[in-house]
Order: sequence, then structure tokens, then C-alpha cells
Amino acid sequence: MPPRLLGLLSGVLLGTLNESSLTPVLPLLAQALGVGPGEAQGVVSLGLLGSALAYLPVGYWAPRWGPARAFRSGVFLHALLALALYLAAREGWGGVYGLYALRFLQGLATALVVGLVPALAAAALPENRGYALGLVAGTVALGTLLGPALGGLVAGGLGPEAVFLLPLPLSPLALLLSGGLPGLSPSQGRPQDLLRAPGLLRALLATSLYFAHTPIGPRHAGAVNRLLSLFMPLQTRGLVLISVQNPLRLGGFGEPRPDLVLLRPREDFYASSHPTSEDALLVVEVAEVSLEYDRQVKLPLYARWGVQEAWLLDLLGDRLEVHRDPSPEGYRQTQVLSRGDRVAPLAFPGFALGVADLLG
Repeated sequence: MPPRLLGLLSGVLLGTLNESSLTPVLPLLAQALGVGPGEAQGVVSLGLLGSALAYLPVGYWAPRWGPARAFRSGVFLHALLALALYLAAREGWGGVYGLYALRFLQGLATALVVGLVPALAAAALPENRGYALGLVAGTVALGTLLGPALGGLVAGGLGPEAVFLLPLPLSPLALLLSGGLPGLSPSQGRPQDLLRAPGLLRALLATSLYFAHTPIGPRHAGAVNRLLSLFMPLQTRGLVLISVQNPLRLGGFGEPRPDLVLLRPREDFYASSHPTSEDALLVVEVAEVSLEYDRQVKLPLYARWGVQEAWLLDLLGDRLEVHRDPSPEGYRQTQVLSRGDRVAPLAFPGFALGVADLLG
């Protein structure tokens, strides 16, 4: 394997290990910082948010700066911020908000590293691009799978703040081996043209809100479990396959994870590909603090991509919103139901449920 490709893979492993190792240690980190689980979740979310917002600018500007310089700068900054995060968590500098700021900056550095690797790997091995990109994908999977186990081991042995140091040993390797990286052709067009692309700003907003959203609380989780129990007779009779918080592919936009979807049955249980809007008979979102995000962002997306029916279970408002007749502009029919009402999915008009049973 060429050394520079190994350097690129070290950068990928650095980024994926860093992100996947944090989530399992959040309870220990929350205890160490004296904060609740929602505030601790923000430590993960702010890093992901920084990366999500930086990928497009990095892809546009890095070829102009010099991709090798951008990659190596990202590795160096990532290592520096990992050390700063460890010290801030151990010494209590800035509290949890100090960690938020550092993690957001580390997310930007991660985008400089991971966002450039596929193009650099393909350019480094132009005769074996499939091989190079396969190694990149395999390294992403390796980092994602190893992260939780390594994070738990490090946090259990050295304390939760030590998990921030986990990617550090890979940084010198990535810097040492990434010399002589090839250049990349600059993107055509202007940044302002990209910002005018249809749906881009909405996609960025949805991505930002997704990473910044509040984690699922016990009331929300209990409501999802209740829905699963209520709809289970349809699955038992072989009429649907119930999918809970799994990806639903919506055209080129992405793959949101609705709280519950009634899917058309398929023999492989969707193992060969994620379901699409055409497979969804009913989407149900449970809203507690995420009500406006669900209503203003997710429901219009479901309508745009043709999901025939979507329910919004408003736990705080103690009501159910039923949305039907999708169009590119949104659902044309909306009905608000209260505890005394009953409702049945369009696909199964004989299967009526009490709104009170849905709300609990």
C-alpha cells in the first residue's frame, strides 16, 4: 500500500474513531461534568454540526488552497483540539459550554480531514480508484465499529475525559505519511451559484437542526414503544412491516429516521436497500420538544417525496395531527384530533385506534 494512501486512511480512522467513541461514554461524561444527559449529548452534536456545515465549503475551497495543505492542517488542528478537550474536561475550563465550542471547532477540522479523503485517495491511485475508495469505505466502517469498544475501555480505565485523546496516536502517522499528495481540480462555478441551487438551503437547515436536536427522553421513547404495541396486530397478520427509527430514503435529500413507519412487507425485510417513500404506508413522528422541527422541516419533506400519510403525535399539546394528500408544497389535508376521537390509517380503514390510546 502506498504510504500516502496509508496516511489518508489514518486520517479517516482518526475522524471516525473520534466520533463513534464519544456516544457510549456520555453517561460517565455527564456525571463527571455534573450535567444532564441532554447537555452531555450536545458534546457529540456540536462536533457533528461543525462537520456538517463545513463539508460543502471545504469541497469548494480546498482545491484552491491546496488539498494536501488543507488535509494536513485539519489533522494538526484536530489533534490540538483533542488535547484541549481533554484538558478542558479534566480541569473544568469553561464548563460544558467550553466543550461545546471546542467540539464545534473540532468538527470543522474533521471536515478538512475526512471530507477530502475520497477525492485524494482516488487521485493518488488513478489506475486503481475502486481499490482506493474501497479501502476508504472499509476504514470508515472499521472506525465506526471500533470506536464504542475503545471508548468504553479508555473511559473505564482512565476516566471519561481521556476518550478525547483516543485519536491522538493516529495524528502523527497521518502527518508523517501524507506528504506528496496530489492536487485536485478546482470546482467550476461560484459559491453564490451553489447557494442558489434548489433545495440546498433547506437541506443545510434540516441537517443543522438534525444534529442540534434534543435527544430522545423517556416520555418520547415510551410513546414510540406504545405505538409499536398498538400497530403490532397489523404486522402479526402480515399486512405491514413496522420500522422504528430506521432510515427512510427520500430521493436525493437524504434518509431521515421517522419514529415509526408502516412499510409494505418485503421478503428480505429491506436488508438489500432502505425503504423509500413508495414503501411507506404511514409515517408517525412523536413530538415533544421537536414539534416545530417535525412540523416545519420533516413533514414538508415527507409530502414532497410522496409519503401518502403522516401523523404527528404532539405530546405537549395532547393531540394528534393527521396529514394526508401529499404535494410538492406540503400536505393538502390536515386534521387535528383530540383524546375523544378515533383514527384509522388510509391504508387500513378498518383498523381504528383511539387518540387517547396513542397519547397514553
